[in-house]
Amino acid sequence: MWPPPRVIQQQIPKPAWVIRNKVLALIVLLLTLPFLVSSYLYKVLSPFALNSQRFLVFFPLLAISCIICFVILQQEKSRTLNPLVAAHYPSNATIFQITRFLHGKERAIQAAIIDLLRRELLVLTTDRFFLVNKHRYIKPVKELNPLVEFLLKEERSCVSYERIVYVWDYEATANDTAMRALKLLANHKEPFLKRYHLLLLPYLAGIARLFLEISNGNKLDNLIIEMMALVLACIGVMKIVSRKSLVKRKVKQMIKTPKGIRLLHGDYVVYEFALKRKEVIERYADGIVLADIFGLGPVADRISNAIWLFLEAAKEDEDIPFSWDGSTIKWK
Repeated sequence: MWPPPRVIQQQIPKPAWVIRNKVLALIVLLLTLPFLVSSYLYKVLSPFALNSQRFLVFFPLLAISCIICFVILQQEKSRTLNPLVAAHYPSNATIFQITRFLHGKERAIQAAIIDLLRRELLVLTTDRFFLVNKHRYIKPVKELNPLVEFLLKEERSCVSYERIVYVWDYEATANDTAMRALKLLANHKEPFLKRYHLLLLPYLAGIARLFLEISNGNKLDNLIIEMMALVLACIGVMKIVSRKSLVKRKVKQMIKTPKGIRLLHGDYVVYEFALKRKEVIERYADGIVLADIFGLGPVADRISNAIWLFLEAAKEDEDIPFSWDGSTIKWK
């Protein structure tokens, strides 16, 4: 038996961050600003010499300064990151590959299904299945939809959404490497301290102050609340300006060209759904049912639909301790 072919691991150069001197000077100024303000207001340079109430004023100032510095530093890093994204962006990537990279697997599958529906290769049935119309397939000059190959191989006349997701898509994307370089670039992990050292500064000050308050027998409630608020703020900021977000933002800029819609896909509905607004399908035939199958409706509607389906199924089930007549529940 021949050995399996060796998989070549794609490498991508690590960005050599270059931080300009004026940016470093701005960061230093912002970091010293809380100390200068505290010193001016309270005539005390060290924040640990402040009483409890005054430290509660200093701490948010320090936290805000550190968050702003972190955002500035991430934006400065994007100056180095953006050329790498442009260099490794695959010019032949399809709209479905780009959608998977930007918005995830599920959105890409749904966009591919909408494309098949618009081409009448799939037809949505009244019982929420998809009728397979292989005979309607006319091969284009370049087939972009990754699900077409598996639609043509499908032996069943009707398929469920789950089968498309877990069978068709699994096989379709097993060897899809178009966006691998950008994924490596977006998901590259830097050492924790190197990445988040600016955000850790207020935590160090807060923890040190907590020990000081404990030793003095003071209450910790307000400081703990401020530190918890800082955790939430940091999570939001890290998500917005993370390396992955910066890479995705650059990709979004690159696909916005003067050619617009026609560059990636000729069908406006598929393009809009894939890269802009999922709600666009609700304007078209079967769109509301399709949105429900995709799980795009309001959470309250999805919960109520699930309860209604459960109650409908319970009509014929003798093991369930209640009956349902379509309007009221009666205990047996």
